[in-house]
This record gives sequence, C-alpha cells and structure tokens, in this order.
Amino acid sequence: MRYMEYLSEWTVSPERWLRLGYILGASENGGRISISSDEEDLSKLAADTIKIGVKYAGSKVYNFGEQNLPIMRHAVRFYKTGLGIFVNTIKGDNGNVLNVDLLDNRGIKVPLENLVKREELAKAESLVTSDITMGTVGQEVTLFEFKTHYMRHIINSIKSDTFNMNICLSTKSKTISEILKVVLDDLYSKIEPEALEKYEFSGIISENGEQINLYKSDGTELSREQILSVMIYVLLRDSSIRTFVVPDTISEYTETAILRLGGNVIRVSGGDSEIMEKIISSGSSEQMLMQFDGIYAAVKILDFLNRYDISFDSLTMHLPQIFKAEAEVACGDEKQMENIIKSLKRQFKNNATILGGSDTDDEKGSDNNKKSEGIKIESNGTVTIVFPGSGNNILKIISESESMETAEEISTLFKNKIKTLAKS
Repeated sequence: MRYMEYLSEWTVSPERWLRLGYILGASENGGRISISSDEEDLSKLAADTIKIGVKYAGSKVYNFGEQNLPIMRHAVRFYKTGLGIFVNTIKGDNGNVLNVDLLDNRGIKVPLENLVKREELAKAESLVTSDITMGTVGQEVTLFEFKTHYMRHIINSIKSDTFNMNICLSTKSKTISEILKVVLDDLYSKIEPEALEKYEFSGIISENGEQINLYKSDGTELSREQILSVMIYVLLRDSSIRTFVVPDTISEYTETAILRLGGNVIRVSGGDSEIMEKIISSGSSEQMLMQFDGIYAAVKILDFLNRYDISFDSLTMHLPQIFKAEAEVACGDEKQMENIIKSLKRQFKNNATILGGSDTDDEKGSDNNKKSEGIKIESNGTVTIVFPGSGNNILKIISESESMETAEEISTLFKNKIKTLAKS
C-alpha cells in the first residue's frame, strides 16, 4: 500500500491523531521525537494532539512550533532525535486535507510501516483513548526559535557583498512568508538602489517549503527538469560537488550536459525519499539543501548569478533542449503491470534495461528476481521509460527524442502496445 494511502487513516480525527502519537512514542521506547506544523489551525490542533500521545507513551517531545519542512528536517538532524513529525494542511478545491510527514533520524520521509512493527500498528488500530496505559509522562522541550538559527544559516551562505540584481519570491504559506521576509530583508540591505526593481527571476515556494517553481523574466515557467538542471549547473560551477543523484526519468540530454561539464550522475528509481537516501549516502548535503529547500535554492541561485555576472535568462538558454511526451495506461493490477514490463523486456531484448530491480528475464518465474520498478528502452536515438505512475494500477510512459513530434509519436506507439498487452 502506498505511503499516503496508508497514513491517511491516521489523519481523519483527533482520536486517531492521539493513537498515532501514542504508537510513535511507544516505538521510540522513551526516546526523543521532534514535532512541528505549519500555521494552519487544523495542523496545529493535530500536532498538539499527536504530541499528547507521544508524551503519554513516555517519549520526550522536542516542540519546534510553526516551521516548514526543510527546517524540520534540519532540526531532526541537528538535535539527533530519533524521529520527526511534520504536520501541514494541503488546501484544495474540494476542501483541506491534513498531511503528516514522518522523518527518520536523517530527515528522510519514511512510511509509517517502516517505523513501527506491523503488530504494533494492529494494536494501535484497536486502541481507544481509555486503553492508553499511563506510565511516566514524557517531558517537553520548546524550541520555537530554531527557525532563527536556520534563517541565519541561509543568510550566512551568501557570498556576495553587494547585489546588482534582485528576485521576487512568493508563497501561499504564512509560515514561509515570515521566513522569506527575514532572509530577503537581509538580502535587500546589500542590493544597490538601482537594482531594486531589476528582477532576474521569480519563484513560488511550495506550501511545505521544499520545492520552488522558477520563472524567467518574461514569465515563462521552467519545467521540473530544467529547474534541476539550473541547480546542478550552479553546484558544478560554485561548489566541490561532482556527483549528482537524479531521478531515473531524467533526460539523456541533461545527463550528457552534466557529464560534459565534468559531473557524474547516479540515477535512482523511486521518489524523493529514495533520492534523499542516495544523496546522504553520497555525502552531498549541499545537493540535499538545494533540491529540498526552496528558499535556500532561490538565494543560492541569485548569489551565483550576481557574483559571476550572469543573467538568469541567458543561463536558461544554455540548458539542454528536452522534448518529452508523456502518457498513462490503466492496467488491471500490480501483477499485470509487472508482467507487461517483463513482456517489453523480452520484445526489446538488448535495447531494454530494467530500472530499480533485477535485469534478468524472469521467464522461469524465479523467486530470486527482485520486483522491477520500470523499464528503459533505447532505440534509433529515442529513449522511452515505462514505470508505475502515481495512481493505482497506472503505467506511466515518458518518451524522449530530438523533436516533440517524434517523442509524441513514440509515446503513442508504446501506449497502444501496452493497451494490447493489458488486454491479453
């Protein structure tokens, strides 16, 4: 079961918030747990209730108050707590949804089932408030001002003495707005008066603070891959990092550009958690900050452009041209998706590579083969990746070529091929 689907049952009522806190506190055996939320009333109420459950179970609470997710990740690592809990409210057209992110002691998001044994989860499901055993109540340490330490960390990372260019940053989150104000006020104190209205680029920070959408001076929005390319270029030119962890779906052209600039690429299947895991094991904390802290990324990019006298628009002009077409196909179930990927491997043989699993053809049904995450097929200058999508029983297709027309043609070809395989 996927992480958000699994965790959602714990976020629908105060009683379940209390259960979640109790079982997490018990899993730490009286250890230390960090907790924070965004500024929304629903988030704060849930965080306070979870905190009560944690303390009832005897674990010590490090309460960081209203923060964003990057600050919380840093706090977990800085204070060496065994677990971090970050609660935020996702606003949508159909109402608000409570989201709970659980972080391990490295600050990486992990599923609840990775933190707690299955039998403990079953016990928690049947737990009602009156069943909670009161032992030694855990203590609480209040660390609301930790964000000041973190904002100072961002400000101290700036190398420019003065700025002859500016940026425009915005966000929907009140918490992040307050952080932005402190960081930008310090930056504005270094901007030359004539450059105050000279906006090199603009950015929108996500509501949890992790991601940033970037826009050129004419308002053109960059794709996620273009944003990643900008970040990697800045790190290649302005740091000692030479190895970069990227998603398996990244363009061959982007990888070639990185290699041409003297960098190395490690492709990773899976989502952000898998990428973070690999980044940490590679020892690149700077890439972690750049990719998963929108404010930090914006400031570092501006600082780089200012010191090297490069305009943001000219930088984006030199990004590799990427022509990708995407499609999705509904499949029967997980087993059928796995069989379709195996069929594609047999059809394309030496031109295909299994992603995130065994690269052997499991025609004999060997139990030794790992479950595959997807497949990459290279043929006649085109690259197509087929992998499980974000929805249930969906295979996603990404085709890449030298032109958009060819990419769309190849994507449609694979879509029809997978539909045929799904029917059979």
